Amino acid sequence: MKFNGSAGATALVGMAGFVGLSSVDVDGELHISVETTAARVACASCGVMAKGHGRRRVKVRDLAMGGRPTVLCWAKRIWRCADSDCEVATWSETSDHVEASGTLTVRAEAVIYEGALLVKSAGQFYRPAPLRPAGSWGAGGVAPSISRLRHRPGEAGS
Repeated sequence: MKFNGSAGATALVGMAGFVGLSSVDVDGELHISVETTAARVACASCGVMAKGHGRRRVKVRDLAMGGRPTVLCWAKRIWRCADSDCEVATWSETSDHVEASGTLTVRAEAVIYEGALLVKSAGQFYRPAPLRPAGSWGAGGVAPSISRLRHRPGEAGS
């Protein structure tokens, strides 16, 4: 499915500064192609406006969408400082929505490592189910999947 870069595509991703470009099912996982919306950035070292220097594809595991494990396929921009005398030649863009290693979104990391995060859906509270063993999901070794959340004992719906 292709998106047109509209506000709806941005809302689908749910991360400010990102827009969804297209999605495809890959072995039961939802892969969404995304990129950032920043058109211009300045070099952090000298302040000169940077020029685009290509993109690198990075797979970032996210929370499940529509009950399917989700991977954001980020076309991560590479920037080049326009000042040939600058000590910083090129750099890759970063995002506050993606954790430092670049394999998980911050919201997925919160579900995995906090464990106590409760998700309210359709009036029901859930907690994360045990994750699959490391290595069984690829990027990051785990799959944060809201679709695999279960009811707490004694709660409505259990």
